[in-house]
Amino acid sequence: MGTAGYTFEEWFYSRPVTPVLLPWIEINGCIPTDLTFINFDSFNNEVTKYLANLGIDCNTLQMVHLKKSIRDDYKKYYNQDMLEKLSMECSADIEYFKFKY
Repeated sequence: MGTAGYTFEEWFYSRPVTPVLLPWIEINGCIPTDLTFINFDSFNNEVTKYLANLGIDCNTLQMVHLKKSIRDDYKKYYNQDMLEKLSMECSADIEYFKFKY
């Protein structure tokens, strides 16, 4: 299904799958404790901390965001009904990762 010509709301209600993460990272029903997750909302800060923990001097790195789009904050695209639907569909992810909207 292409998304051309769809509004975000039309796409949201017609999407074939819900984007959940936990089933993709579980191994035998458990989440490995040595995984590092980086929150995209604070990407530069979290990558810098992660690399520093690996002993990589982050002061010499310059991160570049290629193909960056110019859009409003993603939170502006959701209405209350969409938020409730997504929070039910992704409740395990929201709880595990302590996501806040």
